[in-house]
Amino acid sequence: MSLLEEHLHFLTTTGWKLVGVTEARQLLEENRSRPVIALSFDDALLDFLNAYDLLRRFGARATLYVPTGAVGRRASRWEPRERSHLGWDELAHLGRAGVEIGSRAVNARAQNGLRVATDEVQASKNELEDRLGLHVESFCYPAGVSSAQMRSAISRAGYASACTTEFRVASSADDVLALPRLRIRPNSTGAGIEEQVQRDRVGFSPPIRRTASSVWHMTCRTASRITHGTPQGYRARRD
Repeated sequence: MSLLEEHLHFLTTTGWKLVGVTEARQLLEENRSRPVIALSFDDALLDFLNAYDLLRRFGARATLYVPTGAVGRRASRWEPRERSHLGWDELAHLGRAGVEIGSRAVNARAQNGLRVATDEVQASKNELEDRLGLHVESFCYPAGVSSAQMRSAISRAGYASACTTEFRVASSADDVLALPRLRIRPNSTGAGIEEQVQRDRVGFSPPIRRTASSVWHMTCRTASRITHGTPQGYRARRD
């Protein structure tokens, strides 16, 4: 059994509901004590299709963060460090099948936070919505870069949430436009994840522009490596 498969099996059989980021927030606004986990995958790599097969098998959903500048890019055998990305038709199919499509700006590797905030936040949202006919509500910061200026641009663009790559457990005290993530190690077990969730899971009174309650997000960068069980970790976050 692969790492991702083991985690999905354990969490679903112990009563956790696995959904995307926006759906998790909506469910928790209705019932803060509900055992909800929000799954998200970065970069819209072609091998997400492997993970999607597992998600569908376990009745789980997820958010897929798409860097629009890389859509449809295929890596050749002469580019060992490059990865192939999903195309527009594949993204449209996934969106219709219940995968939440979020934005990871235009260039997921961008290091200049100011340029991303001014040039890519709105443009990527517009392109995803125009091409896929979907409403895009969630954003993932390229390279994890977050600043007050970027959060302002994300708010103006109409996003409801945004995720960073800060590695720690989040709470409802965190800004919903700067959600941290908790790293899950390759040797993590499903039981170990649940133990950590239950240990840190507390009730909060949600202020304005904060998350509704305790919710975990598992973020997988390299879906095929996880699916096939090679030593590649993934991260989780709770807001």
